[in-house]
Amino acid sequence: MTRRINAEAILVPFLAVIAAMAVGMVLTYLVTGWDPFAAYGSLIRGAVGSPSAIGATMLRSAPIILTGLSVMVAFRAGLFNIGGNGQAIMGLILAGVVGIKLGSLPGASHWIVALVGAAIAGGLWGALAGFLKVARGAHEVVVTIMLNYIAIRFGEYLLGLGGPLQEKGSSIPASKSFETSAQLPVFWRPDPFTEVHVGVLVALLAAGFAWFLIGRTALGYQIRAVGLQPDAAEYGGMSVTKITVIAMFIAGAFAGLGGAVATLGELERLQKSELAVIQIGFAGIAVSLLGRNTAFGCLFAGLLMGALDSGAVGIQNDNTLPSGVATKLIGVIQGVIVLFVGIDLVFRRLSNRIVGVFGERGGSGMVKS
Repeated sequence: MTRRINAEAILVPFLAVIAAMAVGMVLTYLVTGWDPFAAYGSLIRGAVGSPSAIGATMLRSAPIILTGLSVMVAFRAGLFNIGGNGQAIMGLILAGVVGIKLGSLPGASHWIVALVGAAIAGGLWGALAGFLKVARGAHEVVVTIMLNYIAIRFGEYLLGLGGPLQEKGSSIPASKSFETSAQLPVFWRPDPFTEVHVGVLVALLAAGFAWFLIGRTALGYQIRAVGLQPDAAEYGGMSVTKITVIAMFIAGAFAGLGGAVATLGELERLQKSELAVIQIGFAGIAVSLLGRNTAFGCLFAGLLMGALDSGAVGIQNDNTLPSGVATKLIGVIQGVIVLFVGIDLVFRRLSNRIVGVFGERGGSGMVKS
């Protein structure tokens, strides 16, 4: 039984991805009339076809792995965190403030403090939603969506003309540049234009931490218990109120880290124009669903989503689709993946058939006693 469950956890997302890619190929041909095989060849080359492509995939994956972990932790506590964008924004704002204001911090301590501050800011923003749920009965989906907009408007106020963080004497709604010591160090440079920073390592470590927390600690056990059956957990002596707030804090902390990684690793300053278009929180929902709400599932799903984004650049560079179509195609594929994972009954049945067939073949060679 365990073998069947483990195989299903791998096969269902895999089959959903294959089916979504097939849908993308059909749509490419029917809508544009261009060769879908050429387009997909460019997608693969743009995602993993060279060291620079692999580096770009890693960079795009890191923030959405972190927001995927954010959704995953909340879901394991029986909560649906739609507030990853807002939590990421609060994290990147505080990381930016640390990067601008605390230039006296020595060496690596500057960017480390910035990341820690981002995690705390995102965590508190997430914990607010958890507190409102347990204290006032407000549904976390509604609250986290509203907090997304509050975070955006708060950031726009800070960075708008005349705002507290807007660079003095400038006509651009943006902050001063980050101190060099606050920017995430580069550990791999496959070409002069691609710099892979430690934010990628932060995402990998975060996935390992999430796996250990949820699967190997008493707190993780309580989170899972509350998510499965809150009444039974309460009867067993667990505080559902406490665990709900803690789980949302941890979820927000992961999203806040995602915002900081995307900012300190990719940008030179905070920009008002970036706030309203940040979508890593919503991408994290897709990552968590595709990863079957497991830590390492989120890691591999995030890498896949990052590869698709990098592949879109490869399609554009090779001109294997009309201008502007590549990013829309990737958006369709990502959406269809989420749709297929959400209605996974067909794929679960198919995976059970596959496991059954291989199980029978494996057992046919056994000698009966």
